[in-house]
Amino acid sequence: MLARDTFTGALLAILLLSGGTFIAADDYSELDGLKNHDNEIVVNFKDTDLSRVLGVVAMSGNFKLTLGESFQDTRVSIPEQKTTIKSFLVQLAQEQALQYSVPNAEELIVESGRRARN
Repeated sequence: MLARDTFTGALLAILLLSGGTFIAADDYSELDGLKNHDNEIVVNFKDTDLSRVLGVVAMSGNFKLTLGESFQDTRVSIPEQKTTIKSFLVQLAQEQALQYSVPNAEELIVESGRRARN
């Protein structure tokens, strides 16, 4: 186990030193607190406002969507895929540089911008 942790730490250091971005799946564990995060959905969007895509996801999960002050809308195209709400939100975060917070199970707040590194 120690060798694996050492390798992971070295890989992270290389990525950070080379200017790469590393986002682990557990960075989005706050989404586990969101109502219906594990519901399966089918998505398919062509040249659609990101805010609309997020709104459709929120309606599918039956939770409130709040777009933060830093949110920057853009047009996106997402090919048809079957996924869970959480997996899709993680995909959008990685592709569109989004940050999420879940103040309670019924609300998702979305901001634009990369996550701060600890």
